[in-house]
Amino acid sequence: NIQRKRYTAARHITTYRELTKKERKKEKQEDHDMSENTFDSPLVNKVVPFDFPETGRGNAVTENVHRGDVLLEIPLERCFSLESARKSEILTKAMEKAATNFTPTHDQYMAMHILLEQNLGEKSKHYQHIQSLPPSYDLPLFWSEEERKSLLGTTTYAETLSLEDEVMQDYEMLKHNLGEAFFKEQDITIERFRWVRATLWSRQCDLLRPAPETTRLRVLVPEFDMFNHSSNVPLGSSHKLNYSRGLVTAFATANVQKGGQAYISYGSGEASSSKLLLWYGFTPLNEGDNPFEQLDVTLTSQCSAERAECLKQALFASAHVYLRKIDSEWEEAKRKLD
Repeated sequence: NIQRKRYTAARHITTYRELTKKERKKEKQEDHDMSENTFDSPLVNKVVPFDFPETGRGNAVTENVHRGDVLLEIPLERCFSLESARKSEILTKAMEKAATNFTPTHDQYMAMHILLEQNLGEKSKHYQHIQSLPPSYDLPLFWSEEERKSLLGTTTYAETLSLEDEVMQDYEMLKHNLGEAFFKEQDITIERFRWVRATLWSRQCDLLRPAPETTRLRVLVPEFDMFNHSSNVPLGSSHKLNYSRGLVTAFATANVQKGGQAYISYGSGEASSSKLLLWYGFTPLNEGDNPFEQLDVTLTSQCSAERAECLKQALFASAHVYLRKIDSEWEEAKRKLD
């Protein structure tokens, strides 16, 4: 088993419980000063970024919390999303000047949006969020050839090579369509593009819009993206989209003492050790057996285009049913807690 630590921003680790009132007041003032460069602050916030010895940077609770308590509420307007990307003036103008009429994928759109906002520095309304993002990642995508040899014979190795090709193809396609001059002007290099794609893989989340839509909303949520994963967290219990209020809400999944770490679930589809290593750069530590372990098996068969489309729609439908089931189970569990 390959155990690799997550990103740790601070070199010196202190215990949150040991912070003096003076230090806390200073931190709050710094947070306030930074918030002047952003829009609305969290409506509820009972967590603070902290560097834990085992997991690296995560979210520590600022008070004793009980299972089901609201830890964090973030307005959707503060998030990086496809909607916010389409409102980017710089990206919109570049799209209009594109040599060909093309439609970027969701992640291509988001990647360009984040890089362009990063270029704006303090002028960006996402400045505080961007500053909180890791400067580098420890995903297999960034490992040396020698380090990757330890993955030989695994699906993670093959998928890493596939992601490497995907990143390069996306970069070249966007540079071709938006123009080399634009990429040079905005300093969009392959290194920066690889970084932003890793940011999206490891930090954005999928939220389910309520019925009758039941469609997926993929966003990069400030402060929420600091939560670490635990395979002990029940599926569907850690966070939810409050669509009517336009909020992303995170809940305590266990009773946690002040200064302890609060966890979320990254979902069953990405929670096997191989997927966690591929997308997030770590494997579960000291949690016993991972209940979400799986082995991907690819079956190939020939069929007509009509049948392929039919199978694709059936897969989407089954996924929506599964997500609605998780949603209803969460509602039932919440009612019992209340």
